[in-house]
Amino acid sequence: MNLRFGLFLGACLAAMVACVATAASGVLSLSRPSTNTLGARVPEPPFAPPGPESVWTAWPGTPSASPGADTSAYRSPEALKGLPAVGPEGLAGMDVRAIMRADPEMEPHADHPLIDSPGQPGIRSPQYMDLSGNSNPELLVAVDTEGGHTLLAVYSVRDGKVYPVLTTTGRHVAVHTHGSDLLLHAASDDGAEQVMRFRWDGVQLSTVSDIKKYGTPSDATGTPAPTPTHSSESRR
Repeated sequence: MNLRFGLFLGACLAAMVACVATAASGVLSLSRPSTNTLGARVPEPPFAPPGPESVWTAWPGTPSASPGADTSAYRSPEALKGLPAVGPEGLAGMDVRAIMRADPEMEPHADHPLIDSPGQPGIRSPQYMDLSGNSNPELLVAVDTEGGHTLLAVYSVRDGKVYPVLTTTGRHVAVHTHGSDLLLHAASDDGAEQVMRFRWDGVQLSTVSDIKKYGTPSDATGTPAPTPTHSSESRR
């Protein structure tokens, strides 16, 4: 074997050794966790918001299939007159009936008795929930009438004054919250289930969706059925 051939063979053997070393290093790097914490963290699963929760648990939300629903749109908020300035306790420290009497929409029902279960006319127990996200809970008042309709009003506070930020009515109404959104379930004129969704827009609760469902009633908790056959939605 001459000298030139020996040098060539030596170079080939050196290259093979280098390839084997590189491959072994790669295998070790794959089997050993990286010490770089910026890229080693496993992404956490996305946050799943809670499902709808009933505002008045005695009215879980199975709307009647009878016609007569009349779900109205919200009105432009104006401060109620004749009320004292809201104190540090917020709406929880105010007389609910006085608020109703100051509101022309609710005034005719202000003297109805309080009720704690469906099947009789009266005022459901007032509820306080933060729907505006400012840590000052809104006041929710619902009145069940003798004709089977429910009138819902939501009040908020701004600059020490009380504002009606939502007024709506429907037949055999159930009310839920989903996060900070307000869901209203009612029976539509054509026998369908109507689900309206309201969301705080900075001034009042405005409609973000209005869905009708045919032939698929709500479940026992009032949660909407998953697949509507007709819907009309407006999103901001």
